[in-house]
Amino acid sequence: MVPFSITTSWEPRRPPRHFDEAGVALWSAEMRALFRFVAEFDGPLTLHFGDLAIELDLDDLRHVYDDVDELVSTLETQGGASELIFAAQGTSLRLALSRTGEAVTVSFQPGHTAPAQFAPLAGRTVEVDANRFISAWLDLRDRVRSALSER
Repeated sequence: MVPFSITTSWEPRRPPRHFDEAGVALWSAEMRALFRFVAEFDGPLTLHFGDLAIELDLDDLRHVYDDVDELVSTLETQGGASELIFAAQGTSLRLALSRTGEAVTVSFQPGHTAPAQFAPLAGRTVEVDANRFISAWLDLRDRVRSALSER
């Protein structure tokens, strides 16, 4: 198994992106706040699988944030399988996840529109500690929630 962690930071966009509340009116209050946050802030979101670093950004977080609770619930169960799809413009990366014993197996599947830096990931698989993987996603969610509540 390789170590897993998530690092991120954010700083104000100069200038902030236009944000149209009506465009996300059907989303939950928390997701609307996240969309607003990402319009106002920018920064890296990096998934670390041992020496492998998958470089994303806050825009990518919008595509998986609402899935964290289901992801955690699924991967806490032996044999649970889930996926994370990062579909921000310029990303197109799917992580197929499955739980076996104390490990989560992560399979990387770049999409047809994925950038060239993701091409070497095609078909690559790594195993990470299940508890650490789950904990890292919960920590990220809590950190983002804290930032959203400060707004």
